[in-house]
Order: sequence, then structure tokens, then C-alpha cells
Amino acid sequence: MGLVFRQGVRGCCVKRKDRALTRTINHAANVCKLLRKLSSQVRREIICNRLTQKQRLALETHMVAEKNNRPEKSVTAESILVMRDSKVGGHRSCGQEASRGICKRSSRDKVLGYYAQAGINNFTFYTRTQCDLASTLTDHIILLRILAHIWSSHASHDFPSKVRTAVACVLQEEGLAQREFLRAFRVSFSAIHWVGRHLLVNRNTLDAALDAWYRFDSLRGPRLFWGAQVSEEYTPERAREHWAQAREIYIQLQVEAGRQSRAQVEQSLASQEAQRQTMEEQAASRWRQDEWKRQQRQAGREAAEKISAHKLLHRIEKLVFFLGSCNRQGGAAEGSSRAAKEQGTTAV
Repeated sequence: MGLVFRQGVRGCCVKRKDRALTRTINHAANVCKLLRKLSSQVRREIICNRLTQKQRLALETHMVAEKNNRPEKSVTAESILVMRDSKVGGHRSCGQEASRGICKRSSRDKVLGYYAQAGINNFTFYTRTQCDLASTLTDHIILLRILAHIWSSHASHDFPSKVRTAVACVLQEEGLAQREFLRAFRVSFSAIHWVGRHLLVNRNTLDAALDAWYRFDSLRGPRLFWGAQVSEEYTPERAREHWAQAREIYIQLQVEAGRQSRAQVEQSLASQEAQRQTMEEQAASRWRQDEWKRQQRQAGREAAEKISAHKLLHRIEKLVFFLGSCNRQGGAAEGSSRAAKEQGTTAV
């Protein structure tokens, strides 16, 4: 029977069969470590279909304990993220919230409850607030099923129809009412180029949120930005026109919510626009410089093509001239030969 040395104790050995008594394996920690290495889609598939409810709770308990063991930071926000989903590269849109998962609502040191949140295509769902973490974990799994249903819907259907169908089907299977399960919704629009942030519109009903999403989506046209860089479709005029339309839609939506007047919303946007004005002008200046360089390159290519075409035309003219000379010489030679033959025939 083999012997092994116990780690950390020099000269002390134990039998291999006693190793199980001296070391405790944390399976939840190992599963959590492996899940972090997988893509979010595969991770979601494993959590929803391969783990039992008891295993999910054990995994959640480990993640909460791991978070609690980290050094505490001063937090003043009302909602604190407890369990976070990894980033979804293929389904995450520009403007989608970075925080996905289960959040804790707290006031000072008092925990008010937990809720789940997840989003797709600039549209975020917020579930009901639960007192215990286990119930919220179940709500989070249901919410992920709704998102999976939206992702797998037929491409010919528009986004609002996909959302309504997915919410109705999944909640009907779970025996839940929409107003009971879904507490709030948030629509986001990327306005980083103009105000340095996303425009956020909160709604309490699904229909109102989808209406706000549709009004922003109606602005969809050529993509003007790729991250912090402008695209080939960008022009300062297009950007100003696009922002003017989005700005007006956002003001209307905020006024319809009844929380702010039009003057208050415009004042807030004007302040943020002033802070970003320099960066916007720099982007327009860079675009003008790049456009001038592009035009110069294009003019150079066109000039080179004209020169090349002129050279080719000159060569063709020379070849035509030589071809004509050869034809004339050949005709003269043929005429001389024919005349010689005729003279020879006459002599005979």
C-alpha cells in the first residue's frame, strides 16, 4: 500500500486510504470554476438542463459565500449584484447593461429582497422582488428561458412579437401571470457619441416598454459608429440628424412617463451635450481629415488610370499604324508579283 506525505507537515506520512479523511473536496467550487471557463450559452444550457434544483442551490450558495469572503467596499447603491451572468458576445447589443443576474435590494444594512435581471437587444427584464435567494434563483432560470425562446424564434418575426410570444409561452408553462412575475422593463439607446452614456427609458408594463423600443428602433439606418470609431457610413451631417431624431424621441418618452417636464429633460441633455461637444468635434475633424486623404488617394488612382489609358491608346495607335504599313507593303508586293506573273504569261 502506497504512502504519501501530508502537505505542510514534514516527516509525517499517512496512508493513501486515509486521504479522504484529511481533505474535503468542494465540488460546488470546482463546478463554478469550470463554468466560468465556458461560454455563457453553454453555461446556461448546463445550469438549466443538467443540474438539479438542489445542485443549483449548492452552486448559488458557494457563489454567495465566495462573494462575501471578498474585501468589503463601501456601497451606496440601492441594488447590489449578487450573481452575475457572463457576457454574451453574440446576443449582447451595444447599450445592453453589463450587469446581468441576481441583484440584492438593500437600504443601509437591511436587505429588502432579491430580484433577477437579464436583457437582449437593448431590452432588459426585471423580475419580482423575492425575500429569499433560492426563489430568486428560480425566477432567474425562468427569465433565461424567456430569453432563450426569443433567441430561437423565427427570424422573420419582429422583435416585439418574439418577446410577447416568449413571455406568454414560458409563463403559461410555469403557471405565472405576467404582471406577477415581471416587475419592470428598461429600454436603452446608445448615445455615447453625443452625451457620453446610454439613454435609458423605464416602463412598468410590457406593451409600453415595447412601444418605446420600437420608436427607438425606427431610427435604425446605416451604422455610424463601431465602438469609439466612426464607420464608413459616418458623416457629421448624418450624425447630427440621427441624434436630433433620437433626442426628440427620448424627450417625448420621458415626458410621457410623467416624472419630468420637457424643459427638465432638455436641460439635462443640453448639459451632457456640452460636456461631449469637444469629443464630437474631434471625431468630425478626424473624419474630415480621413475623407480628404481618401479623396486624394482616389484622385491619384483616377489620374494613374487616365495616364495608363492614354499610354494604352498611344500603343494601340502605333500598332494600328504599323499594321496599316504592313498591309500596304503586303498589297504592293502582291501587286508586283501578280504583274510579274502576267508579264511571264504574255511572253510565253
